[in-house]
Amino acid sequence: MMYLYPHRLTELQLYEDYILGQFSTAPDNLIINLNKAIRSRVGRTNTLMLSSTDKFSDLYTSQVLLSAWMSSANLKAQNF
Repeated sequence: MMYLYPHRLTELQLYEDYILGQFSTAPDNLIINLNKAIRSRVGRTNTLMLSSTDKFSDLYTSQVLLSAWMSSANLKAQNF
């Protein structure tokens, strides 16, 4: 990527730091889904960059927090 888009090196490095840091907060599969959702959103618009992490809180909520909550609720329901 860096060779193809050297002008986006800083953006890619900031995003790498952000997404790798998320792996310590939730299960891997949820962060992978978050990564896909972020890249999809950024790819559909010219107004966002991958380093615009402050614009992704809704995706974090839907892909990580709600998914984790639903998994937890399903486990509790199975234990009844």
